[in-house]
Amino acid sequence: MPNRYCDLPVFALTACIAIGLLACGPSDPLQQARDLQARGDFEASLEPLREILATAPDSPEASFRYGVALNRAGKPELAVWSLRTAAAHDEWQLRANMELASGALQLGNYPSALEAVDALLGEDPDDVPGLMLRAEIHLRQKAQPELALADLERVLELQPDHVSARASQAAALIMLDRIDEAGEAIATLEDQALEASQGAAGEAPSDAVLGRFCVTKALFANDRGEAEEALTTLEGCIERYPTERVVVEEAIAFFDARGQPERATEVLTAALAARPVTLHYRTGLASRLRLLGDVPGAEKTLRGGLELGGPRQRSSAWLALADHFIAMHELDPAIEAFRQSLALLPDPPVAARLEYADLLARAKHYDEALEIAKEFANEGYRGLIEARIHYDNDRPKEALERLEQVFTTWPNNPGARYYAARSAEQLGDFNRAIEEYRQSLRSGAHVTEAGLRLAKLHRALGDVEGAFVALGHHFGAHPDDREAVAFLVRLTNGTGNPKRVQALFQTLRTTPHHPFALAIQANVVAEQEGPAAAVARIRAGEQAGFDLTAVDNAPLLRSLIRHLGALGRHDECAIAAAKALEAHPEVADFHEIQGIALELREAPAEEVRAAYLRAVELDSKHARALEALGRAAADEKKLDEALGYLDRATEARPERASAARRAAQLVDELGTSEAAERRWEGLLKEHPWEGRAAFELAKRRHQRGDRGDRTVRLAHQALRFGRSAEAAAVVTELHEARGEPERAAEVRRLMAAAEAQRNAPAVTPEG
Repeated sequence: MPNRYCDLPVFALTACIAIGLLACGPSDPLQQARDLQARGDFEASLEPLREILATAPDSPEASFRYGVALNRAGKPELAVWSLRTAAAHDEWQLRANMELASGALQLGNYPSALEAVDALLGEDPDDVPGLMLRAEIHLRQKAQPELALADLERVLELQPDHVSARASQAAALIMLDRIDEAGEAIATLEDQALEASQGAAGEAPSDAVLGRFCVTKALFANDRGEAEEALTTLEGCIERYPTERVVVEEAIAFFDARGQPERATEVLTAALAARPVTLHYRTGLASRLRLLGDVPGAEKTLRGGLELGGPRQRSSAWLALADHFIAMHELDPAIEAFRQSLALLPDPPVAARLEYADLLARAKHYDEALEIAKEFANEGYRGLIEARIHYDNDRPKEALERLEQVFTTWPNNPGARYYAARSAEQLGDFNRAIEEYRQSLRSGAHVTEAGLRLAKLHRALGDVEGAFVALGHHFGAHPDDREAVAFLVRLTNGTGNPKRVQALFQTLRTTPHHPFALAIQANVVAEQEGPAAAVARIRAGEQAGFDLTAVDNAPLLRSLIRHLGALGRHDECAIAAAKALEAHPEVADFHEIQGIALELREAPAEEVRAAYLRAVELDSKHARALEALGRAAADEKKLDEALGYLDRATEARPERASAARRAAQLVDELGTSEAAERRWEGLLKEHPWEGRAAFELAKRRHQRGDRGDRTVRLAHQALRFGRSAEAAAVVTELHEARGEPERAAEVRRLMAAAEAQRNAPAVTPEG
């Protein structure tokens, strides 16, 4: 949950009370906002702009200036709605699109940033700030540096002495492996920097430009194969410009690519120590620590900012802590952190109260959420909360109807579109779900997991390329999402295209995800070629520098243990697990991995259980250990205990279907049909592409004589998502029982055609 609100300037309000309204500046709030922004006081301009927008929400200038103020206040996610309102008016379109692109770039939402800057450059192709911004987006993405280079070369045609363009040009040339040309660009930039330092005419490079220039030289040396020179140059850059964002980000990428994530973390830690009030570095470090498995360290980092700065800064710090708890699925601590954030604001804005109400609804504090809803005069705001509660209480039809009312006044709310998609899924309308997810992505990819869910839905429906497109949007806004990394690795391997797999790992090589992705890849290799090939792949990574006792490499060690165990090489399993535990005895992952090693060599059940229990003692939400304990309890016929562990695993990681699926199967085995249906319903709500869940529900409803629309819809859903033969029988029986023989015949025809296609001989390129 990103920071989506701003606060009122308390000092301005109290000053007005003390000396009278006239002394505060112009009586016209819009002129007052103009004057404040001209002086660079963007946060103070928020209050008069809110005053205008409360009565004239479509005012283009007020909307534009409000969006600008939010961007400058470091809250670009809140600026989108206002800036899009302004962009709808011709006279504000160019400036609003520039701000939209800048804000989206701050958020890492590259697709949205490109969409906005492309609109700007469509009106004025030679707008230099726009060209620079688009080039920066492409450089940050590192996917199409040739597009960045084209924009930068156009800037240099228009302004040959543009220092920032020259520095970025060198970086783009290095990415394109055009090393000689990069050297020429660097030499030109050095000449410009020297002239500026000697007082000659021209643009004096800022620290940001000099920092980019410095790291570009390091990358240049690295690409020439001069690794030691590159390292020395980069360390010099870090020493001279330790807090410049481009230096910090490139250094992190450099050290991650060299298999030195600890050094990358040190660079970010030092940047935060030098600028402790910079929330970007604090949240970035916390996110990195959480990604590497150090959840306590992430929380400690965020708590370190709670008392820094003024009320606005502290409020944002509390909200970042709430984000952390939400990422860990700890909703009650998140609610408390959110309350602390709001308490620091004299008059929390609508966006803050809306998000708080949504969080309360997620935690099932419905009465409190509805009380907040009553405070809103705006029907759309109330509708968002009420629709969320309808959805949570398994009333998707009512949720969707309420959201359709919201869309009449708030069509581009990304959260509303997301829940419209979720509701449509529950109603079996997957075409509608796809469109709603797409609209949510267009409105704000960073706000929800719409991109990942859309990718999973596309994949389940057989649209692999659609899944890749959706994942691209998702990663632009959620670069730290490991679940998405795992899905992407499997999706890419599923194409059967080795070049595509190679390109993916070339990209991941410069990210903290690299060892995790290698672990997923090894699992895929084991499925395709056997465990020996997977072990060889991991050992190669180990030889390349991956330390399997490092905390962040736990996924790679877990994969190695599983595949060694499958080969019966239990002594190697024991040695590898013991080394990791010796290095980090308080890391939950390594105790869980020890449990896997013990389980694979069929150690006594109590030894296995003790290892998994220790993991859960260290991390009460360790989903893998909880699921393993549930599985073991089920094997021992301790069904209540098994369900308890499996439910805890599902609560900790709702995006993983395995624990919920196993729990539903266990309840089925008990013969308690009603309880089993509730389990299958819960699984299907979170994972609508789970054909097994849809089939089990349709079958039970059919057996008890329920031939209603929902039963038919569930049977078709099961048929659509993989339970072909079983589901087809239920579908045809249902249609015949409903007096719909034509539909039953159509299903039989389609199944026969699919079977014929599966049995057709493969056609070679030779014909």
